[in-house]
Amino acid sequence: YRLNNDVTVYAGLALLSTEIDDMYRLETDPDTWEDVRVNINGREQAHAPGYQYQLGFDWQLMDNVRWNASINGRDDYFYSFSHDEKSQAINLVNTSVTYQAEQFDITLWVRNLTNKDYGVRGFYFGNDPRDGYEAKSYEQLGEPRVFGIKLDVFF
Repeated sequence: YRLNNDVTVYAGLALLSTEIDDMYRLETDPDTWEDVRVNINGREQAHAPGYQYQLGFDWQLMDNVRWNASINGRDDYFYSFSHDEKSQAINLVNTSVTYQAEQFDITLWVRNLTNKDYGVRGFYFGNDPRDGYEAKSYEQLGEPRVFGIKLDVFF
C-alpha cells in the first residue's frame, strides 16, 4: 500500500492447517529396549508452521536514498514424524539502505538484525555413551546476523 509519494508498506500472511491421519512410528522403550508402536494421529505435519507473515516498508528518504525494513515470522512446528521435538516461533528483523545513482545502485543490507538464535531442523536420538545413550534433542540453528553490500550496475 502506498501511504504517500515516499512510503510504501507491504504485508503478507500465510495460514496452514495440517493433521496426520493413520500414522504410527516406532519408539524404543527405555526400560525394555523393545520397539513400541506409537500412534501420532491428529498431530500436525512436520515442518508445517500454522502461520507465516511479513510486514515491512520502503521509504524514499531522499531523491537517491531508500530505506527498507521488515519483520518476518512463523509459528512453531514439529521437526519430524519420528519424535515430538518442536522449533520455537520466531520473528526476524531485516533492513537495508540503498543509494540510487544513474548508472548503479549500491545497497547495504542486514538480515536477522537482532542476531536471534532460532532452530530450523531438529533431531532426537541417543548418541553419548556417558549417559547410557539417553535420547536428547539436537537442533540446527538458522542464519545468525548477516550483513553485506550489493552493487547493481545498469548498462
